[in-house]
Amino acid sequence: DDVQIAHFDVVDATGKYTDRLNAFDTFVEIEQAYAELMRYMRRTHDSLSFFVGGDNVIAVCPDLDAAAYRDAVEHVGEAVDVDLQVGAGRGETAGEAGMAAKHALEQSRATGDAVQVGWLDARPTD
Repeated sequence: DDVQIAHFDVVDATGKYTDRLNAFDTFVEIEQAYAELMRYMRRTHDSLSFFVGGDNVIAVCPDLDAAAYRDAVEHVGEAVDVDLQVGAGRGETAGEAGMAAKHALEQSRATGDAVQVGWLDARPTD
Protein backbone atom coordinates (compact mmCIF):
# COMPACT_ATOMS: atom_id res chain seq x y z
CA ASP A 1 0.00 0.00 0.00
CA ASP A 2 1.07 3.56 -0.64
CA VAL A 3 1.94 6.03 2.09
CA GLN A 4 -0.14 9.23 2.24
CA ILE A 5 1.39 12.46 3.56
CA ALA A 6 -0.26 15.87 3.87
CA HIS A 7 1.64 19.16 4.10
CA PHE A 8 -0.40 21.95 5.73
CA ASP A 9 0.54 25.60 6.07
CA VAL A 10 -1.08 28.93 6.89
CA VAL A 11 -2.49 30.94 3.98
CA ASP A 12 -0.45 34.17 3.67
CA ALA A 13 1.22 33.79 7.07
CA THR A 14 3.58 36.67 6.30
CA GLY A 15 0.88 39.14 5.31
CA LYS A 16 -1.62 38.15 8.00
CA TYR A 17 0.72 37.55 10.91
CA THR A 18 4.48 38.14 10.67
CA ASP A 19 4.18 41.56 9.03
CA ARG A 20 1.44 42.70 11.44
CA LEU A 21 2.22 41.09 14.79
CA ASN A 22 5.29 40.62 16.93
CA ALA A 23 7.04 37.26 16.85
CA PHE A 24 5.42 35.95 20.03
CA ASP A 25 1.85 36.80 19.01
CA THR A 26 2.47 35.39 15.53
CA PHE A 27 3.62 32.13 17.09
CA VAL A 28 0.57 31.98 19.38
CA GLU A 29 -1.87 32.49 16.48
CA ILE A 30 -0.20 29.89 14.29
CA GLU A 31 0.30 27.42 17.13
CA GLN A 32 -3.43 27.54 17.97
CA ALA A 33 -4.23 26.56 14.40
CA TYR A 34 -1.80 23.68 14.42
CA ALA A 35 -2.89 22.39 17.81
CA GLU A 36 -6.48 22.33 16.56
CA LEU A 37 -5.43 20.65 13.31
CA MET A 38 -3.41 17.99 15.15
CA ARG A 39 -6.34 17.19 17.45
CA TYR A 40 -8.82 17.08 14.57
CA MET A 41 -6.68 14.85 12.36
CA ARG A 42 -5.99 12.45 15.25
CA ARG A 43 -9.59 12.21 16.44
CA THR A 44 -11.27 12.20 13.05
CA HIS A 45 -8.82 10.28 10.86
CA ASP A 46 -6.43 8.54 13.29
CA SER A 47 -3.61 10.57 11.68
CA LEU A 48 -0.42 11.74 13.32
CA SER A 49 0.56 15.35 12.62
CA PHE A 50 3.84 17.06 13.43
CA PHE A 51 4.82 20.72 13.55
CA VAL A 52 7.96 21.01 11.43
CA GLY A 53 8.75 24.70 11.82
CA GLY A 54 7.60 28.05 10.56
CA ASP A 55 3.97 27.64 9.60
CA ASN A 56 4.21 23.99 8.50
CA VAL A 57 2.66 20.75 9.73
CA ILE A 58 3.19 17.34 8.14
CA ALA A 59 0.55 14.64 8.70
CA VAL A 60 0.84 10.92 8.07
CA CYS A 61 -2.64 9.90 6.98
CA PRO A 62 -4.74 6.90 6.04
CA ASP A 63 -6.37 6.81 2.60
CA LEU A 64 -8.15 10.20 2.69
CA ASP A 65 -9.74 12.00 -0.24
CA ALA A 66 -9.78 15.71 -1.05
CA ALA A 67 -13.10 16.19 0.76
CA ALA A 68 -11.59 14.95 4.04
CA TYR A 69 -8.75 17.46 3.74
CA ARG A 70 -11.22 20.23 2.89
CA ASP A 71 -13.20 19.33 6.04
CA ALA A 72 -10.02 19.58 8.13
CA VAL A 73 -9.09 22.98 6.71
CA GLU A 74 -12.65 24.27 7.21
CA HIS A 75 -12.78 22.90 10.77
CA VAL A 76 -9.61 24.74 11.76
CA GLY A 77 -10.82 27.95 10.12
CA GLU A 78 -14.10 27.81 12.01
CA ALA A 79 -12.54 26.77 15.32
CA VAL A 80 -9.63 29.23 15.56
CA ASP A 81 -10.09 31.65 12.62
CA VAL A 82 -6.83 30.75 10.87
CA ASP A 83 -6.92 29.76 7.19
CA LEU A 84 -4.89 26.73 6.19
CA GLN A 85 -4.03 25.19 2.86
CA VAL A 86 -2.87 21.65 2.20
CA GLY A 87 -1.18 19.53 -0.39
CA ALA A 88 -1.49 15.77 -0.07
CA GLY A 89 0.60 13.15 -1.81
CA ARG A 90 0.94 9.41 -2.09
CA GLY A 91 3.96 7.27 -2.77
CA GLU A 92 5.61 3.93 -2.18
CA THR A 93 7.82 5.59 0.44
CA ALA A 94 7.36 8.46 2.86
CA GLY A 95 9.92 10.42 0.82
CA GLU A 96 7.93 10.00 -2.39
CA ALA A 97 4.64 10.85 -0.67
CA GLY A 98 6.20 13.89 1.01
CA MET A 99 7.58 15.19 -2.27
CA ALA A 100 4.17 14.72 -3.93
CA ALA A 101 2.59 16.61 -1.01
CA LYS A 102 5.12 19.43 -1.40
CA HIS A 103 4.29 19.77 -5.10
CA ALA A 104 0.55 19.64 -4.38
CA LEU A 105 0.94 22.41 -1.77
CA GLU A 106 2.83 24.53 -4.30
CA GLN A 107 -0.09 24.03 -6.69
CA SER A 108 -2.51 25.06 -3.93
CA ARG A 109 -0.57 28.27 -3.41
CA ALA A 110 -0.53 28.97 -7.16
CA THR A 111 -4.23 28.33 -7.74
CA GLY A 112 -5.61 29.67 -4.46
CA ASP A 113 -7.52 26.43 -3.86
CA ALA A 114 -7.08 25.44 -0.22
CA VAL A 115 -6.79 21.73 -1.05
CA GLN A 116 -4.72 19.97 -3.69
CA VAL A 117 -4.08 16.26 -3.88
CA GLY A 118 -1.20 14.87 -5.88
CA TRP A 119 -2.52 11.65 -7.35
CA LEU A 120 -4.17 10.77 -10.63
CA ASP A 121 -7.49 9.52 -9.26
CA ALA A 122 -8.20 12.86 -7.57
CA ARG A 123 -11.65 14.25 -8.18
CA PRO A 124 -12.89 17.78 -7.51
CA THR A 125 -14.88 18.17 -4.29
CA ASP A 126 -16.85 21.26 -5.31
